[in-house]
Amino acid sequence: MHELDDILVEFIAESYEHLDHLDAQLVELEHHSDPAVLAGIFRAVHTIKGTSGFLGLSTLETVTHVGEGLLVKLRDGELDVTEEHTTALLTMVDAVRSIVTSVEQQGTEGDDDHGRIVATLEALSQEPVTAPDPISPQPLRIGELLLSEGLVTEAQLAAALALQAGGDPRRIGELLVETADLAPTVIADALREQSERIRGAESIRVEVARLDMLRHLVGELAMSCTEIRSLAATSHDPALTVSAQRLDRITADLDAAVLRTLMQPVELAWAKFVRVVRDLALAGDKQARVEMSGTEIELDRGLIDAIRDPLTHLVRNAVDHGLEAPEARLAAGKPAEGVVALRASDHGDHVVITVADDGRGIDVARLRCVAIERGILSPGAAASLGDDAVLDLIFVAGVSTASSASKISGRGVGMDVVRNGIEGLGGSIAVHTVHGAGTTFVITIPIGASPSAAAR
Repeated sequence: MHELDDILVEFIAESYEHLDHLDAQLVELEHHSDPAVLAGIFRAVHTIKGTSGFLGLSTLETVTHVGEGLLVKLRDGELDVTEEHTTALLTMVDAVRSIVTSVEQQGTEGDDDHGRIVATLEALSQEPVTAPDPISPQPLRIGELLLSEGLVTEAQLAAALALQAGGDPRRIGELLVETADLAPTVIADALREQSERIRGAESIRVEVARLDMLRHLVGELAMSCTEIRSLAATSHDPALTVSAQRLDRITADLDAAVLRTLMQPVELAWAKFVRVVRDLALAGDKQARVEMSGTEIELDRGLIDAIRDPLTHLVRNAVDHGLEAPEARLAAGKPAEGVVALRASDHGDHVVITVADDGRGIDVARLRCVAIERGILSPGAAASLGDDAVLDLIFVAGVSTASSASKISGRGVGMDVVRNGIEGLGGSIAVHTVHGAGTTFVITIPIGASPSAAAR
């Protein structure tokens, strides 16, 4: 049914949004057991569970249901939040993302076996997982929303609930579509309203293609304005001149408004790094956290997508190569926990993004030796170059100061790709380091950078 297809598309898009936030929220919860953060995590998982049940996505419903069971115990204070809990919940998020991606790409929940994470969550919650209650709070609230808006009567809602109590496995929305003659789109609207109430924000989802078309039409309008201004200048008609000026101002305002709709906060490119740093630190027996500032700075959506991979490489390198092990940091008089700092600042016609760590810094002397060993510089040239010029060699393919390759990085592959990607956007990247104190990469990107040009 077309209406149900629309509901599914909306569900997939909203699920991805929830999942992106869950990664960061769970890592935050691991460091600071904040009831508000935990409540937000619970609402997101609960929303996905409730809608997946309505859509008949049984595997997804089961995975989120058992995760919700653990979250209830944590929320109610029956269990204290531990690293083991957050690791299991993050694994659940990965499973949910895998299922949602499969539904999006293949139309099915896929063949992956999620039994292990279900069993882990079940054991951690110390409560056997049972089949989800057919009269769960989520559908009931949907019913209450429909009732409050006068779309169903109390008798119709009660009759649907009675069918569920009598063993009908369908969700309340499905039953009301049949018994109260509601259109599936009405249920979809109720689900969206519920999600918006949970998020506490009013918004609509618009296809990027539509915004691109609108921007194209504004461009056509701007060209027409130019023609009208020319006509007004030669006609010497004061009324036409005033109208042309007013139309020009309105067109400029419209162009700026459309441009703003295509802008998104840079935080969207950073959201996953909280999880990335946490997982890499655990894998490398390190302690690390992410600090962010300037998250409200906005860039074109396509530009955010284009810089995500270069930033990911820099963040991974910061944890793997930059930050020392806890014992080494303590011996150097540093806190055991290292910091990867992401900062953005608006400079009018360009945005500056920095990725900094407070680790060991880059060994410039070692970099000189590597350049000589690889035949990139002669001994004489290496001796004559200043430290800044030598440091810039890290952007040459195949150059790395790592003594050995790790599972994460260390093969000297990638920094050249990072620079090429940034320069392809019309931007630049520079590096600064202080031995023993850390390394900072500074990325400068023009506001008008074109991701499509870089892709070509």
